[in-house]
Parts: sequence; structure tokens; C-alpha cells
Amino acid sequence: MKFTYKSAHIDVTPAVTATGFKARAKMHRELSEGQDAGHQKYERDLVSFATSTEAVEYARSWAIDYCDANGF
Repeated sequence: MKFTYKSAHIDVTPAVTATGFKARAKMHRELSEGQDAGHQKYERDLVSFATSTEAVEYARSWAIDYCDANGF
């Protein structure tokens, strides 16, 4: 699942594992004028869940909290 939150483009598609689904968040954003050219990226594997729905919901919530806390 991909979505945009503030200036971040976020992909919370879970990874399939032998025991379920690993929540993950991949984020990037274009840097504004005055900052270094290019973009900023952040990726993180989170915790495992039995269902993909749980993994997506967790990763989405985590990504939004991360963006708010870190000005991403």
C-alpha cells in the first residue's frame, strides 16, 4: 500500500515471511529549495504479524508517527 503523508511518499507493503508478514515502511521525500539536491530516504523493517492487514495498519501508523516526530 502506497500513500502520501505531508511531503513523504510512503510504501507500507508488508514482506511475506515463513511465519506471516513483516511490517515495513519505506519513505522518501523530495527536498525543498535551499536543502541538498535530491531526496531523503528512510527504510525500516518493523515487527511480524499473522496477517497482511495487521502489518499494513501497524506500518502505516508507525510511518505517520515517524514523520510527525522527525519532520520527515
